Formats: sequence, C-alpha cells, structure tokens
Amino acid sequence: MGVAGLLLLIAAVEIVWAHTVTLEPETNDAGALTPRGAKRRNQDLIVGAAFLLVGGGLVGVALAGLVSPRPVVVVDDRQIKLRIAGPRRMLPVPLDDLVEVRSGHEPGDGRAARPVLLLRLRDPDFWPEEYWGARRDGEWLIVDADSWTKRPEEVVVHAQLALSSRQRTAAAADIAAEDAE
Repeated sequence: MGVAGLLLLIAAVEIVWAHTVTLEPETNDAGALTPRGAKRRNQDLIVGAAFLLVGGGLVGVALAGLVSPRPVVVVDDRQIKLRIAGPRRMLPVPLDDLVEVRSGHEPGDGRAARPVLLLRLRDPDFWPEEYWGARRDGEWLIVDADSWTKRPEEVVVHAQLALSSRQRTAAAADIAAEDAE
C-alpha cells in the first residue's frame, strides 16, 4: 500500500511540475498557454491533485500501520480475540465456547497451501457462517492465517494452555462444590 502511494506521489509531481515523461501544456511562440494548453494544464492539475491526495493517504495509512500495528489474534485466560469482525474490530471467542483449537493448512489458489487456525465451536449455530478473513464450516471456524506475523501453531499452544487452565479451574470448582455438600 505504501509503495502504491509513493508511486502515485511521484506520478503527481511528474504530471503537475516535472514533465519529463508527460507532455507540457501547449504554448504559443511568446510562451503563453494556448486555449488547448490551458485545458491540458487544468486536466493535469485535476489528475495531479487526485494522485497527490490518494497517494498521500495511502502513504499515511501505511506509516500508521508501521508505527502502531494492530494484532490479529490475542489469547488470554478467558477468550481468543480474532480480527475477523472487520479491519478495525476484534471478535471475542470465549474459551467456554470452544471444544478444541488446531492449526492446519488449506489449499491455496494454485499455489502452496495456506496456514489456517481451526477453532472447533461448542455451539456452531450461534456463530455466523461468513467473516472477514474467516468462515465457518460446520462446527469449525476456519481463520486464514496466511498474512499473520505469528504462526498459527504458536496461537494453538497459547490457546491449549488457556483451555487446560480453564478446565482445571472448572474441575477444582466442581470438587469444592461437592465437598461443600
């Protein structure tokens, strides 16, 4: 995204000011713009301004992403948060709603298999079928992990630790409740 923004900024400078590749507006012998040259200059200004705005916006978004990256997955002792509710929203999946967590691979578009995170849901009918970068297939929520910096295997390890800790806590609470009776 940042590279596209830089290319648009360079094109804007070329179109409006440099004219090393693009044609300069037509002028007469005295150096004044002809009517056709004036129209060409206005078109160059409009296109150059559009390229400048879009290119600057793309570079700004790219720099903001470098300065403050947003995690795509967070595992804690109560839930797994996944950035599948949209580009700016995390979807919390409570550990109580999960049966198991796995990593795997899914065939890509004519290329190598893509890494995925697989979440087996306790009540799959509660969850929608389509997400941003994920989908539900039966009782499995399949999350595309191809662009993640963290490998899905690491997420699985953390999630399994959180799940087993949650199960031990629940078992200890059951034992304490039986002893109290």
